Amino acid sequence: MRTRVHPSDNESTLEDFGEKQKFYNAFLNEWDCGDDLGELTPEEKDERYYERGYDLFEKTEPSGSFSEEQLPSGPVKSSDNFTQSSESLSVGPWIPIFRAPERAYAYDVGSYPATQTLYESFGFTPPLPVPVVHPHPVKVSEGITKIFRSIVGMHSMDSAFEASTIFQYCQEFLEAYVKGLPRSELFDLSSGNRQPLAAAPRLKSLHIIKDNLYFFDINEGTTGPRWRVAVTNSMDALFVCRLPNELRPRDICRELFNRGIQFHTLLDLRPVPRSIIPPTLIPIRLADYQFTKSDYLAYIQERDALLRNPRIGRAALMRGGIVWRLTASQVSFWDIIRGPTPSVTLH
Repeated sequence: MRTRVHPSDNESTLEDFGEKQKFYNAFLNEWDCGDDLGELTPEEKDERYYERGYDLFEKTEPSGSFSEEQLPSGPVKSSDNFTQSSESLSVGPWIPIFRAPERAYAYDVGSYPATQTLYESFGFTPPLPVPVVHPHPVKVSEGITKIFRSIVGMHSMDSAFEASTIFQYCQEFLEAYVKGLPRSELFDLSSGNRQPLAAAPRLKSLHIIKDNLYFFDINEGTTGPRWRVAVTNSMDALFVCRLPNELRPRDICRELFNRGIQFHTLLDLRPVPRSIIPPTLIPIRLADYQFTKSDYLAYIQERDALLRNPRIGRAALMRGGIVWRLTASQVSFWDIIRGPTPSVTLH
């Protein structure tokens, strides 16, 4: 179950989770945080232990904690003597904070959601080192900024980012990308780039099947899953190649799942004849039909009935897009990394 955090607690909540336990959702302009998204590093565990004065990993509660029964119920009373129910609280969009890079160091594209999206999806790489000012700065209009926000999937951005040199390079990259080819310094598909994608180790494991299936022949050894990860188009294949090299197949699945990208898990099996799929009756409603709450409740019941089938739930999660959105809150990610269901191995 997902719980929305009040804007005043955004920063402290993000600090409570490790780097692998939080993911920025560019579609909804929000962070998803959870202990089940990843493990803390040993350094993060030590840091939490010394900061909080107790060991979180032995499930020891700090002194002064209180139980759920002690929490106040009903409307919340503020210091201004007015009553406000929790349902009426207005939660605005959270704006990620941008920190300009030191001129002597490389800019980490993963430090801000907009540049991370540009790198992972389009191949943007900032210059090294980042100049204090862009050599040919241009004034960016509000209309162009809105288009940029739409491309990277952000409702709003930090004003410091919009005024930064990095933003100027982002605009230069996108303008050149639309017109044809960005200069090699900014584009990782160029041979003259400082970190060309052609040198990515994961690219060597990429295979193409019938022009519409791109699978990566990597595994985790004898203890890891026997299946392989596959995506359905070249853009998603390049996205996987840009992910950190230390990610295992199940970690790659997590990254694809978190972004709603369609993918498959493949097993090496001998060919089997196609089975006949029984026809499904889909109700038809005419154009003048008036939908009611009963229709929605019927949809919920039918969806839940379908997702109780592990094969359907797993396939829906890996489908991506709107099907992934409708399924993500009902089916666990762990159903994916278990690999194909046993039925596929029965011949």
